[in-house]
Order: sequence, then structure tokens, then C-alpha cells
Amino acid sequence: MILIAAVSLAARLLTLPVVDEGKMTPDGARFLNLARSIERGEGYVIPEACPAWMMPDSLPAPENFKEPGYPYAIAALNPVAGDPFRSGQLVSLLAGLALPFLTYALMRRLEQDRFVATMAGVFAAASPLLILQSVYLMADSLSAFTLTLAFVLSLQRNGDKPDRRRVIFALGCGAFFGLSLLVRAQAVLALPALLWALIARRERREGLQCVGLALLAGLLVCIPYFLHNLRLFGSPLHSDIPVIGLLPYVDTFSFTHSLERPPSTLTWALGHPREILVHSLGGLRTLVVHILPGYLLGQKLWLIPFAVGMVCAVRGFRRWGFAMLLGALTLAVVLPLAWQPRYFINLVPFTAGLTALGLVVLLKPLERVRPLMRRGVLFLVVLLCAGLLAHQINRTRQGASYSFTPELEAAREYGPWLSARLEPGEAVMVETTSYWAWYSDRPAVYLVVAEEARFNEVASRFRVRWAALPTSRLEEFSEHFPEGRLPDILEPVLEDSDLDVTIFRVHTE
Repeated sequence: MILIAAVSLAARLLTLPVVDEGKMTPDGARFLNLARSIERGEGYVIPEACPAWMMPDSLPAPENFKEPGYPYAIAALNPVAGDPFRSGQLVSLLAGLALPFLTYALMRRLEQDRFVATMAGVFAAASPLLILQSVYLMADSLSAFTLTLAFVLSLQRNGDKPDRRRVIFALGCGAFFGLSLLVRAQAVLALPALLWALIARRERREGLQCVGLALLAGLLVCIPYFLHNLRLFGSPLHSDIPVIGLLPYVDTFSFTHSLERPPSTLTWALGHPREILVHSLGGLRTLVVHILPGYLLGQKLWLIPFAVGMVCAVRGFRRWGFAMLLGALTLAVVLPLAWQPRYFINLVPFTAGLTALGLVVLLKPLERVRPLMRRGVLFLVVLLCAGLLAHQINRTRQGASYSFTPELEAAREYGPWLSARLEPGEAVMVETTSYWAWYSDRPAVYLVVAEEARFNEVASRFRVRWAALPTSRLEEFSEHFPEGRLPDILEPVLEDSDLDVTIFRVHTE
């Protein structure tokens, strides 16, 4: 446990200073906008209209892209931390520090060997994906923490007695699954695997009782959010996120800037099976060649013990079957989409466990070697692992030192400038709405590309008074407008070539 704590702390504390507000992702800024609305008592609303086809009646509008768990956690912690960015980062960090220990607990329930569990915790502590998500203002670390804890509570150790603890663990499993669902809706993919884990190694009656208790607890946790969605959208799980699944298959510019709503993702998928198959196969190759060794495990060398661990898991299907189901469902849904490594974060505790299991199997021949020689070989293996982990931590730290989009710097510089020139309720039209809404503390509308009359109507409806657009893309924007130029109501006022931004006054009256 000390080794897990040392690697986990070292990796995250070394990376944490590299990720400051200048490395904030657009999603991170959106979370901050939501948290600010919550703190102000405005409710779960967003001051953004993005993409262009998502046109609410007014701003701020009810949020239907991001789940509420992470923004509410930021809002709850902010009075103590005093800095919204650091509050969100602290939530991710605490969850990230706990995940390696949950991986240890998970493996202790799956395998009897304590050394396997310890190595699994170390692999999780050194996973580049878990390290990065521990220090970014993103919901993934908290989502993985709550879901992994649900799996830990779902598994009954050999020898556990069917007493009150079984009831408490089942209720806790359901509650934490519900919390994970409130942090990221992707957790719904884990529900079949979680139900399988609850039934595994239990008598049928006890298993069904645990399933019922878990579902009840999960429902109770999610009921307020379901009722909120029913009241506003007419559906308990309403979200526009599935539409984003079309991005790999369509023209990105038209998809995001057009006022025409895209078709249903499921309807489109049923009509284009070949495109989805080809894209998914490319995603599988990317997963095996880049994401698995580079983000989940951290080193290509670990692919060998991971493969051995997979073979062991297949042989121990009764114990590992639920984890294989989780992996299969995750791949089936994620591979047809954009292949962001963070979409696989819920699998890291299991990939770490399989790698540890395979490593122990590979080292098993040492049991027949003389004690002195065995110790020497083990010492060399430990040195190799330590060197690889140190390289991995340093590489992850260096890899974190990039900004997701240069528009962030422009928003940080000119957001307050716009705020001083916009009355409350007046808006700015931009590309990355979350950045500009956060730093200007005013509504932000995504750049609409349409006929001039429709453009003017949108600008008037949202009281758009200014626009801030990347200078390097103005020609591209002009070419996409039907008139072949920017709308007449945009009057250039200021250009900053260093920050690649042009500020326009918008004449809507």
C-alpha cells in the first residue's frame, strides 16, 4: 500500500503544477460556467448556445449536454477552496489519488494474491490517463472513482457471510453507480456488467436480492435529476450528447455552424453500417497501437503481461466475465465514435489488474530458482519497473504541458474587456463559447453560418452586441456564408495578431 501511495502521489503532484488555468479545456470551462450558475442560485443552466443548431429561446438555458455531478461538486467545494478552477482540479485530484487504492481493493476481490493486487494498484497509479485526468478540470476522474467503487462493493469476497454487510454493500453499490451516472452518462454502459458482478459467486436468491437493492439505491440517487429532465424535456435521460457521435462521419464545419439540426444518431447509424464498421476497425487499431500502451498502460512493454493476463481472465471467466462484458460494451459504443483516450478511463482499473496478473504469471518460474538467484532476478525486475515508471511519469508530466486550443488565451485577455462593454443579458458571438462565457461572465453564442437574414435574426434574438473570432479563420468563415462574405452587421473594431482574434461590433438595431 505504501508503494501505491508513493507512486500515486509522486506522479500526480509532479504533474499538477504543469496544468494551470492556461491548460483549461473547453469542457472544463463549461463545467465552471455550470458551477457558477449553481452558486448564484440560477439553477442548472448554461450561458452558452453551442453548437449553432442548439438554439434555445434565451440564455441562460437548461443544460442538456453535461451531467450535473461534477459542477455541483465544484460549487460545493468552491466556498472552501475559494477558486473555481482549483476546486474542480481538487475534486479530480482526490478522486485520482483514490483510484489506485480502489484498483487494489478490486483485485483483492478478484484474485487471492496480494502481490497481484499491489502491482495492479501501482500500474493504476502510473497510468498516464489516470494521472492526466487527476489534474485536469474534467469529470472523468470522479466518474471512474465512483464507478470503480461501485464494482468493488458489488463483488463478494470468498468466505463473506450473507449478513447485513451484503445488504449495505448492495445499497452502496447502487448508490455509487447512481452517482457515477450523474457525473458521466457513459456509466450506463457498465450497468449490465455491474448486475453480473452482483450475481456472481452468490446463490440465485441472494444475487437477485442484491440486484434489487442496488437498483433501488441507484434510482433514489438519480430521481431528482430524472424529475428535472422530465419537467424540462419530457424524458428522464434527455441529452443531445448522442448527436455528437455523428462528428466522425460528417463535415465538422457544417455540423457545428449550421442551424439545421442533425439527424438522429441511431437512425443515421442504421442506414450507414459500412461506414461505421470501417471507422470502428480504425478505432480498434488506434486503441491497440496507441491508446492502450500509451495512455492506459503507459509502456508498450506492458502489452506482454497484459496479453498473458487476458488469457488468464478467459480461463477464469466465472470471476472475470463481468469485466469482459464491460470492456466489450465500452468498445462497441466508443470505437464508432471519436477515439479520445479518456473515453476508456473506466477500463483502466481492469487493464491494470490484468497487467499485474500477467506479470505475476511471467515471474512464476522464479519460484523454482535458488533463493539467492531468485532475489537477484526479482531485484532486476523491480529496477526495470521503477525505471519505466519514472520515465512514464516524466513523459506524462511533459505531455500535460499543452493548451487544448489557442482561443483560450484570447478569451482570458479580452473576456473582461467585453464584460465591461456588455450589459447583463447581452451576448458575444464566438467559436469556443465556454471560454468566452466564463471570462466575460456574459452569454456566448456559437458563430452561426446561414443566410444573412437568419444570421441577423439569431443575433437579435440573443442580443449579440459583439463578436470575437479567430483572425486566421475569417476567410474560411466568409467562404461558407451563402453571400461569400461576413454579414454586414459585423463591424471590425480591434485585431490582435498575437492572440489571433478580431473583435467585431454587432449592429442589430
